[in-house]
Amino acid sequence: MREPNSAVPGEVVRQSRHLTVMRIGSTSAELVSMFFGLLRSGCSIRRATACFHRGGLSGVSVILCVTVLSVVAMSQAQADESVKKDPDAKSIGPVKPPIVKSGSEKVGAAKSEKKAANRAAPGKSSGSDSANSVTEPVPPPREAAAMAFAQQYHPELAELLTRLRDSNSVQFAKAIRELDQTRERLEKTRERDPERYSIMLHEWQLDSRVRLLAARLTMSTSAELETELRQILTERHDVRLQLLTYDRERSKARLQKMDEQITEHVQSRDATVDRELDRIKKNADVRKRTMKPATKKPLK
Repeated sequence: MREPNSAVPGEVVRQSRHLTVMRIGSTSAELVSMFFGLLRSGCSIRRATACFHRGGLSGVSVILCVTVLSVVAMSQAQADESVKKDPDAKSIGPVKPPIVKSGSEKVGAAKSEKKAANRAAPGKSSGSDSANSVTEPVPPPREAAAMAFAQQYHPELAELLTRLRDSNSVQFAKAIRELDQTRERLEKTRERDPERYSIMLHEWQLDSRVRLLAARLTMSTSAELETELRQILTERHDVRLQLLTYDRERSKARLQKMDEQITEHVQSRDATVDRELDRIKKNADVRKRTMKPATKKPLK
Protein backbone atom coordinates (compact mmCIF):
# COMPACT_ATOMS: atom_id res chain seq x y z
CA MET A 1 0.00 0.00 0.00
CA ARG A 2 1.45 3.30 -1.12
CA GLU A 3 1.71 6.19 1.35
CA PRO A 4 -0.45 9.21 0.58
CA ASN A 5 2.59 11.51 0.44
CA SER A 6 4.75 9.31 -1.73
CA ALA A 7 4.84 12.03 -4.38
CA VAL A 8 8.08 13.41 -2.97
CA PRO A 9 10.59 10.58 -3.49
CA GLY A 10 13.03 13.00 -5.18
CA GLU A 11 13.33 15.03 -1.98
CA VAL A 12 13.92 11.85 0.02
CA VAL A 13 16.65 10.71 -2.35
CA ARG A 14 18.29 14.17 -2.32
CA GLN A 15 18.21 14.39 1.48
CA SER A 16 19.48 10.81 1.75
CA ARG A 17 22.48 11.65 -0.43
CA HIS A 18 23.10 14.80 1.63
CA LEU A 19 22.92 12.79 4.87
CA THR A 20 25.43 10.31 3.49
CA VAL A 21 27.88 13.18 3.03
CA MET A 22 27.25 14.87 6.42
CA ARG A 23 26.91 11.81 8.66
CA ILE A 24 30.52 12.17 9.85
CA GLY A 25 31.04 15.09 12.23
CA SER A 26 27.42 16.31 12.09
CA THR A 27 25.90 17.92 15.17
CA SER A 28 22.59 16.97 16.68
CA ALA A 29 21.18 20.38 15.78
CA GLU A 30 21.96 19.82 12.09
CA LEU A 31 20.40 16.35 12.15
CA VAL A 32 17.19 17.56 13.80
CA SER A 33 16.98 20.46 11.34
CA MET A 34 17.34 18.03 8.45
CA PHE A 35 14.68 15.69 9.90
CA PHE A 36 12.09 18.46 10.20
CA GLY A 37 13.02 19.73 6.76
CA LEU A 38 11.87 16.38 5.40
CA LEU A 39 8.60 16.64 7.32
CA ARG A 40 7.93 20.17 6.00
CA SER A 41 8.57 18.97 2.44
CA GLY A 42 5.72 16.45 2.77
CA CYS A 43 7.40 13.26 3.97
CA SER A 44 5.84 11.07 6.60
CA ILE A 45 7.71 10.12 9.76
CA ARG A 46 8.31 6.60 8.43
CA ARG A 47 9.71 7.86 5.11
CA ALA A 48 11.91 10.42 6.90
CA THR A 49 13.21 7.66 9.16
CA ALA A 50 13.95 5.52 6.09
CA CYS A 51 15.83 8.46 4.61
CA PHE A 52 18.04 8.59 7.72
CA HIS A 53 18.75 4.88 7.45
CA ARG A 54 19.62 5.17 3.75
CA GLY A 55 22.08 7.92 4.67
CA GLY A 56 23.88 5.50 6.95
CA LEU A 57 23.00 7.31 10.19
CA SER A 58 22.66 5.42 13.44
CA GLY A 59 19.40 4.67 15.18
CA VAL A 60 20.34 7.13 17.93
CA SER A 61 19.97 10.03 15.50
CA VAL A 62 16.53 8.82 14.46
CA ILE A 63 15.46 8.42 18.11
CA LEU A 64 16.65 11.97 18.83
CA CYS A 65 14.56 13.42 16.00
CA VAL A 66 11.46 11.38 16.93
CA THR A 67 11.81 12.51 20.57
CA VAL A 68 11.81 16.17 19.55
CA LEU A 69 8.76 15.48 17.35
CA SER A 70 6.98 13.89 20.34
CA VAL A 71 7.60 17.01 22.44
CA VAL A 72 6.07 19.12 19.67
CA ALA A 73 3.04 16.81 19.52
CA MET A 74 2.57 17.03 23.31
CA SER A 75 2.70 20.84 23.15
CA GLN A 76 0.05 20.79 20.42
CA ALA A 77 -2.18 18.46 22.49
CA GLN A 78 -1.88 20.72 25.55
CA ALA A 79 -2.80 23.73 23.45
CA ASP A 80 -5.86 21.96 22.03
CA GLU A 81 -6.91 20.88 25.54
CA SER A 82 -6.71 24.45 26.84
CA VAL A 83 -8.89 25.65 23.96
CA LYS A 84 -11.52 23.00 24.78
CA LYS A 85 -11.61 24.05 28.45
CA ASP A 86 -11.93 27.74 27.58
CA PRO A 87 -13.99 28.11 24.38
CA ASP A 88 -13.65 31.92 24.49
CA ALA A 89 -9.89 31.71 24.37
CA LYS A 90 -8.24 32.43 21.05
CA SER A 91 -6.69 29.52 19.23
CA ILE A 92 -2.94 29.73 19.11
CA GLY A 93 -2.81 27.70 15.91
CA PRO A 94 -0.78 24.61 15.21
CA VAL A 95 2.61 24.33 16.76
CA LYS A 96 5.19 24.30 14.01
CA PRO A 97 8.18 22.00 14.22
CA PRO A 98 11.12 23.96 15.55
CA ILE A 99 13.82 24.98 13.14
CA VAL A 100 17.12 24.20 14.81
CA LYS A 101 19.86 26.55 13.60
CA SER A 102 23.47 25.61 13.24
CA GLY A 103 26.30 27.63 14.77
CA SER A 104 26.90 29.81 11.68
CA GLU A 105 23.17 30.52 11.33
CA LYS A 106 22.97 31.59 14.98
CA VAL A 107 25.89 33.98 14.52
CA GLY A 108 24.26 35.47 11.42
CA ALA A 109 20.93 35.88 13.23
CA ALA A 110 22.67 37.57 16.17
CA LYS A 111 24.39 40.04 13.82
CA SER A 112 21.07 40.83 12.12
CA GLU A 113 19.37 41.46 15.47
CA LYS A 114 22.26 43.72 16.54
CA LYS A 115 22.00 45.77 13.34
CA ALA A 116 18.23 46.12 13.79
CA ALA A 117 18.74 47.26 17.40
CA ASN A 118 21.31 49.83 16.32
CA ARG A 119 18.93 51.21 13.72
CA ALA A 120 16.11 51.45 16.26
CA ALA A 121 18.27 52.81 19.10
CA PRO A 122 17.58 56.43 20.10
CA GLY A 123 20.30 58.97 19.48
CA LYS A 124 21.20 57.60 16.06
CA SER A 125 20.94 60.18 13.30
CA SER A 126 18.49 59.40 10.52
CA GLY A 127 17.38 60.97 7.28
CA SER A 128 14.38 62.62 8.94
CA ASP A 129 16.60 64.13 11.62
CA SER A 130 18.91 65.66 9.02
CA ALA A 131 15.91 67.00 7.12
CA ASN A 132 14.58 68.61 10.28
CA SER A 133 17.96 70.22 10.97
CA VAL A 134 17.92 71.74 7.48
CA THR A 135 14.43 73.22 7.81
CA GLU A 136 14.61 74.32 11.45
CA PRO A 137 14.41 78.10 11.98
CA VAL A 138 17.59 80.15 11.65
CA PRO A 139 18.51 82.25 14.71
CA PRO A 140 17.09 85.80 14.37
CA PRO A 141 20.50 87.55 14.23
CA ARG A 142 21.69 85.34 11.38
CA GLU A 143 18.36 85.66 9.58
CA ALA A 144 18.62 89.46 9.79
CA ALA A 145 22.19 89.37 8.47
CA ALA A 146 21.17 87.12 5.56
CA MET A 147 18.23 89.38 4.66
CA ALA A 148 20.49 92.46 4.80
CA PHE A 149 22.98 90.69 2.52
CA ALA A 150 20.25 89.90 -0.02
CA GLN A 151 18.85 93.43 0.18
CA GLN A 152 22.28 94.91 -0.54
CA TYR A 153 23.42 92.63 -3.37
CA HIS A 154 20.18 91.26 -4.83
CA PRO A 155 17.09 93.30 -3.84
CA GLU A 156 14.73 91.20 -5.97
CA LEU A 157 15.72 88.09 -4.01
CA ALA A 158 15.11 89.89 -0.71
CA GLU A 159 11.60 90.82 -1.86
CA LEU A 160 10.83 87.21 -2.80
CA LEU A 161 12.12 85.96 0.56
CA THR A 162 9.85 88.40 2.38
CA ARG A 163 6.82 87.04 0.55
CA LEU A 164 7.98 83.45 1.09
CA ARG A 165 8.23 83.99 4.85
CA ASP A 166 4.50 84.74 5.00
CA SER A 167 3.40 81.97 2.62
CA ASN A 168 5.68 78.99 3.35
CA SER A 169 7.73 79.06 6.53
CA VAL A 170 9.45 75.71 5.83
CA GLN A 171 10.77 76.77 2.41
CA PHE A 172 11.71 80.16 3.82
CA ALA A 173 13.81 78.54 6.57
CA LYS A 174 15.57 76.37 3.99
CA ALA A 175 16.27 79.32 1.65
CA ILE A 176 17.45 81.64 4.43
CA ARG A 177 19.79 78.96 5.80
CA GLU A 178 21.39 78.46 2.39
CA LEU A 179 21.73 82.22 1.95
CA ASP A 180 23.32 82.59 5.41
CA GLN A 181 25.87 79.87 4.63
CA THR A 182 26.78 81.63 1.37
CA ARG A 183 27.14 84.98 3.17
CA GLU A 184 29.40 83.47 5.83
CA ARG A 185 31.59 81.75 3.22
CA LEU A 186 32.01 84.99 1.28
CA GLU A 187 32.84 86.93 4.45
CA LYS A 188 35.66 84.50 5.26
CA THR A 189 36.99 84.87 1.73
CA ARG A 190 36.96 88.67 2.03
CA GLU A 191 39.11 88.47 5.17
CA ARG A 192 41.73 86.32 3.41
CA ASP A 193 41.61 87.69 -0.15
CA PRO A 194 39.49 90.79 -0.93
CA GLU A 195 40.12 90.57 -4.69
CA ARG A 196 38.93 86.99 -4.89
CA TYR A 197 35.93 87.93 -2.73
CA SER A 198 34.77 90.52 -5.25
CA ILE A 199 34.88 87.96 -8.08
CA MET A 200 33.02 85.34 -6.04
CA LEU A 201 30.38 87.87 -4.98
CA HIS A 202 29.77 88.80 -8.61
CA GLU A 203 29.44 85.12 -9.48
CA TRP A 204 26.86 84.63 -6.72
CA GLN A 205 24.83 87.62 -7.92
CA LEU A 206 24.68 86.22 -11.43
CA ASP A 207 23.90 82.72 -10.18
CA SER A 208 21.03 84.05 -8.08
CA ARG A 209 19.61 85.93 -11.05
CA VAL A 210 19.83 82.77 -13.18
CA ARG A 211 17.76 80.90 -10.61
CA LEU A 212 15.03 83.53 -10.58
CA LEU A 213 14.86 83.72 -14.36
CA ALA A 214 14.72 79.92 -14.59
CA ALA A 215 11.77 79.94 -12.17
CA ARG A 216 10.00 82.54 -14.32
CA LEU A 217 10.68 80.46 -17.41
CA THR A 218 8.72 77.56 -15.91
CA MET A 219 5.66 79.78 -15.55
CA SER A 220 5.78 81.60 -18.88
CA THR A 221 8.00 81.49 -21.93
CA SER A 222 8.94 84.57 -23.92
CA ALA A 223 11.70 85.59 -26.30
CA GLU A 224 12.71 88.51 -24.07
CA LEU A 225 13.07 86.25 -21.04
CA GLU A 226 15.22 83.76 -22.95
CA THR A 227 17.41 86.58 -24.28
CA GLU A 228 17.96 87.96 -20.78
CA LEU A 229 18.71 84.49 -19.42
CA ARG A 230 21.26 83.82 -22.18
CA GLN A 231 22.97 87.13 -21.51
CA ILE A 232 23.29 86.42 -17.77
CA LEU A 233 24.52 82.86 -18.40
CA THR A 234 27.22 84.24 -20.72
CA GLU A 235 28.26 86.81 -18.13
CA ARG A 236 28.40 84.17 -15.40
CA HIS A 237 30.57 81.96 -17.63
CA ASP A 238 33.01 84.85 -18.12
CA VAL A 239 33.13 85.53 -14.38
CA ARG A 240 33.93 81.89 -13.64
CA LEU A 241 36.71 82.05 -16.21
CA GLN A 242 37.99 85.17 -14.47
CA LEU A 243 38.02 83.33 -11.13
CA LEU A 244 39.96 80.42 -12.62
CA THR A 245 42.47 82.80 -14.18
CA TYR A 246 42.90 84.61 -10.88
CA ASP A 247 43.49 81.34 -9.01
CA ARG A 248 46.03 80.28 -11.64
CA GLU A 249 47.96 83.52 -11.24
CA ARG A 250 47.95 83.14 -7.48
CA SER A 251 49.26 79.59 -7.85
CA LYS A 252 52.00 80.79 -10.19
CA ALA A 253 53.03 83.43 -7.65
CA ARG A 254 53.19 80.81 -4.89
CA LEU A 255 55.25 78.50 -7.09
CA GLN A 256 57.62 81.31 -7.96
CA LYS A 257 58.10 82.12 -4.28
CA MET A 258 58.80 78.46 -3.53
CA ASP A 259 61.40 78.35 -6.33
CA GLU A 260 63.13 81.37 -4.82
CA GLN A 261 63.18 79.72 -1.39
CA ILE A 262 64.62 76.53 -2.86
CA THR A 263 67.36 78.45 -4.65
CA GLU A 264 68.20 80.34 -1.46
CA HIS A 265 68.44 77.12 0.55
CA VAL A 266 70.75 75.54 -2.02
CA GLN A 267 73.08 78.55 -2.17
CA SER A 268 73.27 79.18 1.57
CA ARG A 269 73.68 75.57 2.65
CA ASP A 270 77.14 75.79 4.24
CA ALA A 271 76.62 79.28 5.64
CA THR A 272 73.33 78.30 7.27
CA VAL A 273 74.84 75.18 8.86
CA ASP A 274 77.82 77.19 10.23
CA ARG A 275 75.52 79.87 11.61
CA GLU A 276 73.31 77.32 13.37
CA LEU A 277 76.36 75.52 14.79
CA ASP A 278 77.81 78.76 16.19
CA ARG A 279 74.49 79.64 17.79
CA ILE A 280 74.22 76.25 19.50
CA LYS A 281 77.83 76.46 20.80
CA LYS A 282 77.29 79.96 22.22
CA ASN A 283 74.14 78.83 24.01
CA ALA A 284 76.02 75.87 25.48
CA ASP A 285 78.81 78.18 26.78
CA VAL A 286 76.27 80.47 28.40
CA ARG A 287 74.62 77.55 30.17
CA LYS A 288 77.99 76.32 31.44
CA ARG A 289 78.84 79.71 32.99
CA THR A 290 75.47 80.06 34.68
CA MET A 291 75.51 76.58 36.18
CA LYS A 292 76.50 76.57 39.89
CA PRO A 293 79.16 74.03 40.92
CA ALA A 294 77.92 71.28 43.14
CA THR A 295 78.94 71.81 46.79
CA LYS A 296 80.39 68.83 48.60
CA LYS A 297 79.15 68.12 52.12
CA PRO A 298 81.91 67.94 54.74
CA LEU A 299 82.70 64.48 56.04
CA LYS A 300 81.83 63.88 59.68
